[in-house]
Amino acid sequence: MKVRNIILLLVVALCCTLAQAKDIKRPTSYNYTRATELYGQDNYAEATEYLNKELADNPKNGYAHLLLGIIAYDTDQYGEGLTYVNDALKYLNKKDNEYVGHAYLLRAGIYGELGQKDQALADFAQAIKLDPDNVNIYSARALFYVRNKQYDLAAADYLQCNRINPGQVQGYMGLGYLAGEQKRWDEALKHYDYVTKLDPNSYDGFTQRARANMELKKYNEASDDVITSLTKQPSNDAIAVMMQLADSALTPIVVKTRVQAAKEPNNGLWPYCLGGIYETVEQPRKAIKYYKESLTKDNDNEMINRRIAACYGQLGDYRNALRYINQLMVRDTTATSALYTRTNIYEQLGMIDSARVDANTIVERMPDDVSAYINRGSLEFLDKNYDRAIEDLTTAVTLEPTNLRAQYELGRVLWQMGRRDEARPYLERVLELDTVPDEPFQHDQYVYTLLGQPDKAREAIDKLMTERTVTKDVAYDYACAYSLLGDTDQAIEWMRKAMSLGFRQFEHIKRDPDMDNIRDLQPFKDLMAEYHAIFAEELADHSDAADDYEIRIVEVPFTSEGKLCKVKCTINGLPLHFIFDTGASDVSMSTVEATFMFKNDYLSDRDVMGKANYMTANGEISEGTIVNLREVNFGGLSLTNVKASIVRSQAAPLLLGQSVLGKLGKIEIDNARHVLKITHRVPKGH
Repeated sequence: MKVRNIILLLVVALCCTLAQAKDIKRPTSYNYTRATELYGQDNYAEATEYLNKELADNPKNGYAHLLLGIIAYDTDQYGEGLTYVNDALKYLNKKDNEYVGHAYLLRAGIYGELGQKDQALADFAQAIKLDPDNVNIYSARALFYVRNKQYDLAAADYLQCNRINPGQVQGYMGLGYLAGEQKRWDEALKHYDYVTKLDPNSYDGFTQRARANMELKKYNEASDDVITSLTKQPSNDAIAVMMQLADSALTPIVVKTRVQAAKEPNNGLWPYCLGGIYETVEQPRKAIKYYKESLTKDNDNEMINRRIAACYGQLGDYRNALRYINQLMVRDTTATSALYTRTNIYEQLGMIDSARVDANTIVERMPDDVSAYINRGSLEFLDKNYDRAIEDLTTAVTLEPTNLRAQYELGRVLWQMGRRDEARPYLERVLELDTVPDEPFQHDQYVYTLLGQPDKAREAIDKLMTERTVTKDVAYDYACAYSLLGDTDQAIEWMRKAMSLGFRQFEHIKRDPDMDNIRDLQPFKDLMAEYHAIFAEELADHSDAADDYEIRIVEVPFTSEGKLCKVKCTINGLPLHFIFDTGASDVSMSTVEATFMFKNDYLSDRDVMGKANYMTANGEISEGTIVNLREVNFGGLSLTNVKASIVRSQAAPLLLGQSVLGKLGKIEIDNARHVLKITHRVPKGH
C-alpha cells in the first residue's frame, strides 16, 4: 500500500470510528448520520449530498466540514480538502481534543501531498499535543518521515508507538516496513516475527513476513506465510505477494496452495489463487482451468470472469474472452473496468464499431478520466480516424500534461498525418517524462525513430534488451521498433519470436501502422499464414463449448418488514430468517442467535476468526466477534464460508449485506410479487 493511502486510512479510522465522548456533544442529525453511513459504504457522492444538506441547515457543523475534508482528500481534491479542514478547525468544539486532533492530522496529510513539509510537521505536532498517547498519530508522522527518507525520525516515532502500547503491533509493523524500505530484510524479518507472536491473527504481519522471506530467498517460508495470511483474511496484498512468489518459486507456492485447496475443497479462494499463479507465469490454459473451478464455488464473481477473459485474450481466443466479459455484464451493466476490457476484445476481433460504442460509453461515464480519452483516441487512430483521434488525445494531454502515454499517442498520430513540426514537441516531451523503464512498454526507441535519430533508437533497443525479459509482448515491441527503423529482416525475425511465444493479436497487426514497412513483404505474409494455421489448430484442440455455463434466474419469496425484506434461510443447517438489506456492507447477527448456535453446535470455536470494529449509524464504534458461517442457504442458493459479525445487541436482526449480495449475482426486488429475482451464472448440468 502507498504511504499516502496508509495516512488516509489512519485519518479515516480516527475520524469515523470514535465512540461518543461523555462530556462532548457531537451531531446526531439525520443528514450527518446518514452521511457517515454512506461514507462507510464508500458512497462518496451521496455522502457529500447529505453533508451539503447538513451544512445548509447547520453551517457551523465542524464535524460535517471535517468529513467533507476527508472525502476531498480521498479523491485528491487537496484545495477543497484544505478549505474544509480549516472550516472544521474553526467550528469544531474546542474541548473535543480527539476530533480537533484528527482535523490537524488530516491537514498534515494534505500539506504533505502539497509538498508543504513544514506546515505538515507543525500540524502533526499539534495533533500530538492534543492527543499525546494516540499511536495512530505517531504512526502517520512516521510514514511521512519515511516518504521523505528521514528514517531515524521515523524509527523514533515507531518506537514511541511501542512505548505507549507495547501490546499493539502497529509500531513493530512500522519498524519492519522501515527496515524493508532500506532493504534491511533480516531486520525486517525479526520485527515481523515479533508481530506474528504478539498477534497470531495479524494477517498483515504474515503477509509482510512472507515478503521479507521472499526477499531473502527463503521461498518455502515465504510460501507458508502467505498461505497462513490468506487463511486468516484474504487480502490483495497477500495475493500480490503470492504472484511475486510465482515468478521466483513456482513449485513451492503451487504445491502449498494445492494442499490448502485439498483442505478446504469448498473454498473458491484457493483455485482462484492457483489461476492467478499460472496467469502470472503465462500459462493461461492452466489458469483458466483453475479460475473456472473457482467459479463453481463462488459463481458470478466479477474478478474471476475478468481474469478468465484476460487469459483467453492471452491465447488469442477473443470470442471466448468476449463470452466471459458479457456474462459478467449480465450481472453488472455499469462495470466500467469490464467495458475497457471489452473495448480491447472487440478491437482484437475486428469489431471496431462495437469497440467504439463501448469507448464512447466510458467517456460519457467518466468525462474527466484521462484513460478514457486515450483508450478511445488510440482506437480511432488504429481505424485511421485521425481527426477524432487528435481531438481525444489532445483532451487527454490537456487534462494531464505529464501523462507519457497521452503525449506519445498524440505525437504519433500527428507524425502519421505528416504534421511533423506539430508532432515534435509532444515526442520530445515523452523523452523528458520517460525516465524510468516501464514494463512491458518503453517509448524511447519509437520516439527517436520518429524524430529521425536511428542511432539513438538502436541504442535504446540495445539497452532494453539488457533490462527486459523477452515475452511475446516485448518481442512484438521490438518488431514494431525495427519495422519503423526500416530494418525489415530484424522486424520479421522479432515478429516470428513474438508469434512463437504466443502473440495472437492478428486484427491489431492488420491495423498497426508500425507494421506498414513489412506488411506487404512476402516473408511477413508467409509468417502470418503459418501462424494463422497454427492458431486454428490451437483453437480446435482447446475449444470451449459455448454452453459450458448458463444464466439462471431464481425467485426467492420475501415478506415485508417496513422497507426491508425478510427471507427464510438456513445457516449451517439451522432454519432462520434474515433481513435482506442492500444498504448494509456485511453480515451480522445478534448475540442471542450466536449464543444459541454455539450452544447447539451450529457454530464452534473453529469458526471464530477474531474481532473487528464496526461503526453504528450514530457514528459510535461497536466491537464485534467475527465468525465464519460455513454454509448459508436460501431460495435454493448456497454460499460457503461467509464472514459475519456478532453484534453486541440482543435486538439486532440477522442482516445480510453487500459482502454476500456481491457473490450472488444481479439482484432485483419485485415488490408487487414479493420476490427477489437473482440472476446468476452456473455450470451447465448443476
